[in-house]
This record gives sequence, structure tokens and C-alpha cells, in this order.
Amino acid sequence: MKKYYFPFLSLFLILPSCNNSNAISSPLFSEDSISSQEEWDSSSFSSSSKEEFNPLELTAKNMISSLKRIISSNNFTFAYNYVLSYPTSKTLFTEKYMYYPEYQAGYLTLKSFDKEFTNSEELVYLYSMSNGSVSLMYPLTDGNIFSTPKPYTSLASFNYMSNLNLSSLNEKEFELQDGYLYTKNKNLVRALASMIGYSSDEYKDAFYKAKLKFDKKNNVEFILQMFNDAYEIVDVDDTHASFQNVESTYYVPVENYLASHYEMDMPSLSLEETGPLLFQNENDVISLNNESYVQIIGGDGGIVAKEEINRSQNEYEHTSIDVLTSRRLTNLVRNNEDGVPSYIGLDGENKLSEERFEKYYTWDYSYPSPSDFFGKELKAFRKIKENQYRYYGYNQFSFFRSMCNFNGQNGIQWIDVYLKDNKIDHVVFTYRTGQDKYEDGTVFNYKTTISCQVVKDRSITNPTPYETKTENAILTKAFEKFNGMEEFQITAVNDKNAYSKFITTYDLKNFVQQNDYYTGGGEKTFITGYKKLDESSYQRFLVDTDGTLKANGSVVQGEISSLIPSGLSSNIFVKTGENEYMFDSYVLKEAKDKMILGSDERYFLPSTFKLTIDPEKEEVVSAYYEYSDGISQSGSETLSFLYGEDVKLESSLEEKMSHLPTWVEPKTWKDEDPKIDSYLRKYFGDEADNVPYVYDEDIYSQWLVSDSTLELEIYSNA
Repeated sequence: MKKYYFPFLSLFLILPSCNNSNAISSPLFSEDSISSQEEWDSSSFSSSSKEEFNPLELTAKNMISSLKRIISSNNFTFAYNYVLSYPTSKTLFTEKYMYYPEYQAGYLTLKSFDKEFTNSEELVYLYSMSNGSVSLMYPLTDGNIFSTPKPYTSLASFNYMSNLNLSSLNEKEFELQDGYLYTKNKNLVRALASMIGYSSDEYKDAFYKAKLKFDKKNNVEFILQMFNDAYEIVDVDDTHASFQNVESTYYVPVENYLASHYEMDMPSLSLEETGPLLFQNENDVISLNNESYVQIIGGDGGIVAKEEINRSQNEYEHTSIDVLTSRRLTNLVRNNEDGVPSYIGLDGENKLSEERFEKYYTWDYSYPSPSDFFGKELKAFRKIKENQYRYYGYNQFSFFRSMCNFNGQNGIQWIDVYLKDNKIDHVVFTYRTGQDKYEDGTVFNYKTTISCQVVKDRSITNPTPYETKTENAILTKAFEKFNGMEEFQITAVNDKNAYSKFITTYDLKNFVQQNDYYTGGGEKTFITGYKKLDESSYQRFLVDTDGTLKANGSVVQGEISSLIPSGLSSNIFVKTGENEYMFDSYVLKEAKDKMILGSDERYFLPSTFKLTIDPEKEEVVSAYYEYSDGISQSGSETLSFLYGEDVKLESSLEEKMSHLPTWVEPKTWKDEDPKIDSYLRKYFGDEADNVPYVYDEDIYSQWLVSDSTLELEIYSNA
């Protein structure tokens, strides 16, 4: 059976990004704790009473009384033999804090920094131990990056015993046998299962019984039972646990910390001190110079990313600066009346254009205002040193976006504001220690900090079409190869998967795009294209994955060369290396519409597009671009080019195309695909004739069927 461990433990295993590496980081792994684990100081923990010991008789009444004492005390040490493979793992539960000794970390509650803002008296914070001292981090929240964080205001939800209904415990539900008390009380079994990590309803309900007893110190000890495959009731080995030190659990360092820090009475920032990050009027500009710095622990460090930000209330200008080449790339975002912003820039023809964001990426979400942030959460910034204020709020993600455009919203450990002459001078985001590997497998640890320096206000520049760039004349010449007067072939290979190829061929008579890909069923090929019929007409066709050639649409009047994307301006490029060109600033994603790319062009990232030219032949010989949907799909594609006599279609395809069938538009699913019609008749009989069908040339012959025991699904991935 699959096991789900403590949900709060999983929060210790968050992975922040560091230059797209698979970095491992945890707030439990501080710079000190990675190099060596702190030894437990037994004197800091609760200890058993030295009073005379009187063993409890194992009766239902005594067991219920002990369980009620555990629940009402909200103070105990939970010992569990198998948590995350640690022998006898322990968790200290108290009303104001929890502590995981193996991880040297836990949660504690502090008085809210602003009761009106948080709508609560207290907040739960994550902390770690370093050299015997508490290192406070950030409030614990529920939610995701698309929703407003909801802070935890007490530790009650982490103590599953507190959810147990005491009235449900009945002596008659306990049976004494073989030195244990057995019970099938569902509420108790579920609570105990949750305590050892089976908190999901699906899994905690898999347990049938709990067997309980008192150990030699009168601690409640239990093991859960379930049915095995032979329908026998058996112990589940990794469910052996006990409740210890009831009403006497404590950890001195945290107790001392709470005694002096619970009230959160440090001075907070004043509105006047935040002036440099407040908009004074509608046209006021806030300017920032930001740097991301990575320090390898025990090794070298350096700046890995730089950017400049100029922002007003409704415009956001961002300039990325390559730390190796000093290449600068600028884009501009402008807010619209409906609150959904647009990129303002240039299309592939070097004309002014705009590109709207998806509606769920609103201006306020994507570019939150630091003015609004300080207006609402001023009290969350508390003084920790002279001219240094730390952020104790729970909107780290929003504050980060108000200051930076880096990919660094995850893994923030601290946010510190520094003053100079009683005004904000810079802001520093410090990240939890990360871990990565060199190519040879050697593990290293690193620290990341991002610094945002407030600078004198700069103006925001509105993009305009580029003037003619004489140094790009060779590009203009190379682009003429795609004017329809010469054969060419472009092969795009996905750099993650050599099986994935997208081949575009133009041989004056045909314009063909072949998509080669790999599935669990092996290599597949799907071809779409157009065949020239005469000088003024052409016919669309396809070859499905079974190799069948089909006409696809009526004869089109026009020249087949008109299908080639054209009009790409050489003036939107800038030379970045020997025979190498990339897009200049402000070029929008729609520039791809003037080019032939690969199968993942819909997620095209214009800032990554690079062309390589052969200066002697005046030809594009290769291209490269990266793609990303911003969520799960990302990668890169490399393009190679052939021209003239080197361009040839496969002879088998040319043979098929010589027998292109006459086009007849499908009217029913049977016309579209007899196999789909047979599935429909299986489910609906003669009523299958009434299932609506609409022909669409872009998905014709690309329908798939999923036939399960409960439903029939007809869909297309085109």
C-alpha cells in the first residue's frame, strides 16, 4: 500500500530553481546542518519523571483516560519507528510549537504582525535550528501561486489527535486479548493512521483495527492492522508508534525564543522610509538594478543574472543583461483598461504591434505594485538590526514580483530591506541552501541571493520600428531563399528527443510538412501538404499515420509559393557573434509567423532565437530556439537547412501524390473514419447517425478514440 507521510514534513522538501538545474534545497538543510548534523542536547528535551512508577492496568477505561489526557494536554512527544526511514523518529507537539529533531526544524506560533491585516491573533512560522539557536523563516501558508496565500493561524490542524471526538470512545469497543486492547473505533483508527502519515482519506480508511497497550513507562503504544491479500487481519509493520512525555514535552531553545520574541514588538518600517518604492503620481517611475548572486559553499561565487527595471503605475520596462556577453534585451508591458496587460513591441515585419497576455495573467498578478504592497503590509517589516528590516509576512511571492523579473519566487528564506539616509536603499532576497551535482556526479551546496538596488528614476522608452541596418544586408540576401523561387528544406529536431522531427520541404511543385514522432507504439509519421496542380491552383492533402494519402479540402486558386511565410525583416536582428544573429529588443512572439519553425513553435521564446549564416553562400545554415508554456512544457529545437538540388521528397511520397484522389467533403463520422462510426454504433445503434459531425480541414483524419467500460471519448490532439 502506498504511504503518505506527514503533510507538514513535505513542506521541508521544496525545490527552488537555480539556473534551471535540478537543485535540491530544504529549510532543514541550513549551511551548518548540511556539513554536519547537530547532536541532540538531551538536556534540552523533556525527560521522564523520577517519581515512583506505578504501572497502569491495561483496561479500556485506563486507555480511554490516557487518550483523553493526550488530546486535552496538546503536549506530547510522538515517537514513530519508521518515518522517512529514520529509526525512532520523534516529533515534539506543544501548544505553541512543534519540533522535528532529525530535521532540526519545526513550526512555532508568534503574535500576528498586524491583526487587522491577517485577521488573526497568531501566525504559524517555519523555523530551523542553527548552532543551538532558532532561525525564524516565514509564515506557513496554504494555496498556490495563482491564489492568495492563506496563513496557518494555529498548530491545531497538525495534531490529528485534536480532531478526535472524545465522546466516540466507548469502553465496549475495546477488547483485551494477548496483552493488547483491540478496537475498530473508526474515529480513533483514522486519527492514529493520520498521526503516522496516512492522512489521505483513501489510505487511512484502509486500516481495520488498532491494537494498543501501555509500555513500561505507561506511554500509550499502538500498531494498526489491516486485511492482507488472504483476507487475514495482520499488523502493518511501519505503523508502530507511541505517545511519550505527555504534559512534559518541551525544547529549551524554542521555549527561550518564544519567551523573548512571541510579541513581535520590534519597530516596523514607516511609510516615509519606503518613499523610494512608492509612486508619487501617475507618471512617476521606479527604477531598480537587480543582480542574482550564487555562492558555492567552499568554492567560487559570482553574479549569474542581471536586469534593469523601470516601472510606472501602468507600464513595466524590463532589460535583461547577459553577464557573459553584456547583451541587453528590453521588452515593454503596458496595462489595459480591462486589467489584462500586453507586450508592446515589433512583429516580424518590423511593425509596431501588441501581444495580450492570457486573461488569467492580470496586471495586478503579474506586476504587483510595491506601493500597494507597502500600503497594506508595512507592519510586516520589522527591525532586526540598524537600518535592516526583515519581512515577516506571507506574501513573499507577490513582493518578489513587485521587485524582480527573475525566476526566483520559490525557495525564499528571508526578505530584508536596507535603509540609507532613512530611505529604502536596496532589498535582498536570501534563499535556502541548495544542492546540485557537477557533471562528474560530485555534489555541491550553494547559497543564492538576489539584490534589488533602488537607483535614480529612469524614463521608459516606447519602442519604434528599427531603421535599416546595413550590417544586416547579408540577412536580407539569405531571406530571399524563401521567396518561392528556389527549393529549400528545413529540418527541426527536438533537442530532448531525436525521434521528434518536423521537416518542411518546398520543391517548387509541393509544399510538405512531415511530423515524425515517437509513441509507445513506435515511430509515427503524419504528413500534411499542398500539391501544385497548375500555375494558378493547388490542392491540400495529408498522409495519415497508417500511410494513407487523402485529399483534404477543395482546390485552392493561387500560387503554391504564397504558402511560404514571408516578410521577415532583417532589421529586427542584431549581430551577436561570428555569423550569428539574434532578435533585437522588443521583438514579439508573433515574429514566428514570418518563419518556418518546428512542432513546438506555439511556445516560441523570441529572446532565444538564433540564426547562423554562411557568408560565402549567403544562406541560413542553422537556427535554434527555446520554447516554454511557462508551466510544464519546455525545451529547445535546432533547425538545419538545405537548398537547391539537395532538396528531394521521398520517392514513395511522390509516387502516392501522383495518384491524389478527388476531394469529397465528409458529411458524417462514417465519411470521416469508418472505425469511429463502428464505435458509435456499438454504443448508440442506429442513433449514431444523429451524432453531430463538422468537417475541419485542420483536424481532418486526426481524430482518436478511447473506449473504456464507462464512456466513449472521441478527441484530437491536432
